[in-house]
Amino acid sequence: AIDFLSQLNDSSYTLQWEPKGGTIAQSGELGYTYGLYALKPGGKDTTLYGTYVSIWKKQTDGNWKFVLDSGNEGIGEQELNNGQ
Repeated sequence: AIDFLSQLNDSSYTLQWEPKGGTIAQSGELGYTYGLYALKPGGKDTTLYGTYVSIWKKQTDGNWKFVLDSGNEGIGEQELNNGQ
């Protein structure tokens, strides 16, 4: 599946995401954000909805860089539009 997905031309896809929350560890070195997304493949009459989480690590220069970004399908359009 990964080989198939990595070969897709996704330059015409539209990704919409809505952050819902996040937090930073007490140490100040790691954090996470999470929310909802809608992915619409270009030229297709379908939209994929789901949730995502991103794990962030604070760099020595003070900027944040994501170390993991993951998503799961499974919510409907209504949940995304209602923000639940």
